[in-house]
Amino acid sequence: MTRFTNNLTGDMGISKESYSKLFGYLSEVFAQKLKKTILNEINKLRETNKDYRLLEVSDTLIVSIFKSTKREAVRLCVGYPFPLASKQSRIFFSGYKVSVFIRDEPVRKLQREYLFNYLQKNYSAKLNIIHSTGDFRKNLSGTNRKFNNRCFYVDLYDFIGDSIIGLKFLESLRKTLRIPKTRCTVFSKHSKHIPTQYAIFNSTKFANLVNNYEYSTIIVPALIDNQFDAFLKILKSITLKNFRIIVPSRNLFLTFSENNSEIFWCKSRDVLFKTNSIDNYMDIALNTFTGEPISVLPKTIKVRKITKNVFINPFSSLEGKSISVDDCSKICEHLLYNGFNVFVSAGFHQEEYIQKLKVKNITLLYDSGFKDLSEKLTAHNIGLVISTDSGIAHMTATLGIATIVIYHSFFWDSCSKQSISNDALGGFCRAHLPMIPVVNSGILDAVENIYHPAMTYKQKKCIRRTLKRMQGASNKTVFSLHKDLVSKFPHLHTFYCPDMLLKNVINNSNKTDSWSLVSNVWQNLPAYKVSNFTFV
Repeated sequence: MTRFTNNLTGDMGISKESYSKLFGYLSEVFAQKLKKTILNEINKLRETNKDYRLLEVSDTLIVSIFKSTKREAVRLCVGYPFPLASKQSRIFFSGYKVSVFIRDEPVRKLQREYLFNYLQKNYSAKLNIIHSTGDFRKNLSGTNRKFNNRCFYVDLYDFIGDSIIGLKFLESLRKTLRIPKTRCTVFSKHSKHIPTQYAIFNSTKFANLVNNYEYSTIIVPALIDNQFDAFLKILKSITLKNFRIIVPSRNLFLTFSENNSEIFWCKSRDVLFKTNSIDNYMDIALNTFTGEPISVLPKTIKVRKITKNVFINPFSSLEGKSISVDDCSKICEHLLYNGFNVFVSAGFHQEEYIQKLKVKNITLLYDSGFKDLSEKLTAHNIGLVISTDSGIAHMTATLGIATIVIYHSFFWDSCSKQSISNDALGGFCRAHLPMIPVVNSGILDAVENIYHPAMTYKQKKCIRRTLKRMQGASNKTVFSLHKDLVSKFPHLHTFYCPDMLLKNVINNSNKTDSWSLVSNVWQNLPAYKVSNFTFV
């Protein structure tokens, strides 16, 4: 998952005055409203065995408090779009690392104003503020015929998994704009890793290739807070006289012509990834452009036939998400004992790990990238993948291979809705793909469940009907429906228990935005998801 890389001391192209405004906002809130609260939280922290406390002050403001001597296993800058961080304050709170994170409208407003001013100054662009999504889509469709030469999708993500997930923006918008797949090109720094049916190139070739095609559409997805610099560089590298840029999640598209450049902005609050699943977040972000309703769950999930050939990926770019050598060895030995053929990823330069993995009769799979790995998984007829929450899990699930995704319970804050949505089983484990989320202690039970799913048509219908009732219902109703499902299906929770996962959140809920998180967790119930598989 993409994490924030810039902070407010970096150069995002925003004027010093704008920086001052943002720092002023932070300082004012921090000094006047939070100092006393933070001191109280530190006193509470001293009385517990925890290493951290997380304060979700509002959608806009988040504060993390960490014992400065401890490694940050849990990532506390939760939420999506991922927030910008102020400087850590060690002056007021000696011995504790306190970080203030700010996101949403205070940051977006500054970035939007800078962008509009830049376009008006350099392109004499006319600003059109639109107040309804219907009118916004009419303007978008009105430009389709003019800007339909080519479609270029620019991936700004730092993590491969995000890049794979983000392709949904291209697929949905391409269909809306009625641009054939053969006229679409993807640019990504992870081009050698992304398995896609589109033509794909490294991002470094963007300017050279794009600037040969007038009247093209350029899609830059998400544009999360900390990617503003990258977006500006893309914009400034284009020398075309006639082109269009579409920016999902910013409710924004731009048209550039020799005599008439325009900014179209649908004036509504940008979407935050707070308690939505990643699927629903993307659906909402796309809704302004496509007009399609939010999807809940597909009736069936198409999956490759499950075989006795199992591939294990114990690695992740983040150490806290990886599978230990001992745990990996136990998984391998259990699978081998039960007649499975086990293939293990050799990773990228993971020789030391592989040497410690002293298990006989396993096959190591070396690869030169995700594309190469995907071909080898197909060649070896892999029918099940066990993986960390990583790019490989998103890749194999996208290929239609049943993928058990392992989440370590120490890696998220169980009291935080945003942390559960962001770093736990409720958010990034995609409901419409064959990703089966498992808390780290239940991997072997999950394997058994996949090969012997036990859910009747009546039970599936009950869950599907309850999920629909949850959507948009009051918190009281949602929690009542949640408890009803827990009581009806106790035998389905051996390695993934929605009630345990949500217990602290429900008990500490401020009664806002809880229904979507509860619904997301139930959508990913492994037994329910596995029972919806259609094998191809």
